Amino acid sequence: MVKVLIAIGCWDGHSTDVNAGCGKPHVLACEGAGAQSLRSTRSLVPLNWNVPPVTAKTGREPWVFIYSGTAVVMLCAVAVFLWSVFQSRREGGGVTARRATVTDADLARFFPPAYNGSPPAAHDFASAIELYSHRDYAAAVPALRAAADAHPELIAARFYLGVCELYSGARDAGVTDLKKTVAAGGGPYREQARFYLAKGLIGSGDIPAAKDQLEQVIALHGDLEQQAEMILAKLKLAQT
Repeated sequence: MVKVLIAIGCWDGHSTDVNAGCGKPHVLACEGAGAQSLRSTRSLVPLNWNVPPVTAKTGREPWVFIYSGTAVVMLCAVAVFLWSVFQSRREGGGVTARRATVTDADLARFFPPAYNGSPPAAHDFASAIELYSHRDYAAAVPALRAAADAHPELIAARFYLGVCELYSGARDAGVTDLKKTVAAGGGPYREQARFYLAKGLIGSGDIPAAKDQLEQVIALHGDLEQQAEMILAKLKLAQT
């Protein structure tokens, strides 16, 4: 025995519109010959074809979302990688630019050290140091030169003269007077004389001589050892 399920609509029995009625589909079960009465029944109308069809879902649809999500993640990863490469190149370019200028301006720059000696006995040297202590370096240059020439034994006068000349822009004269200070033994100014001489040599572009002076400062293991090591390391890095 075959059982048939048929979706039908109901008719109100009066209207000429076969779709008139309650508007709801009904299910009629028919078995065998009993289905013959279905054609003679006035309360039944043709099938309601307005019922939306059922779309069967396949088992592959979830993979669409998986593939889409994977593609988005991969695109994000590629974007992050390209951004990191771009940033690295920018930073590398900045390092190269800094290396190009580190030997001429940055490392040659300094501020004159304070006078830390005992009160000068010589009157002319005392007057020159007073100008120096008040940071009047331009006026201190001729006063210190006069004191250094009048008292050759005053290594301090020659040292501070060389520092003032370097700071005032007379680089060649400053390098010459600091070399004289080093040649005279330097006394308590031996480390400082070599350190500021290295500064002057960097400013004039004589990097090999400047490195030699810095190595001499480091060998003394004094107060300027760490600064000399830092400057020397930067000079070597700039040449790589």
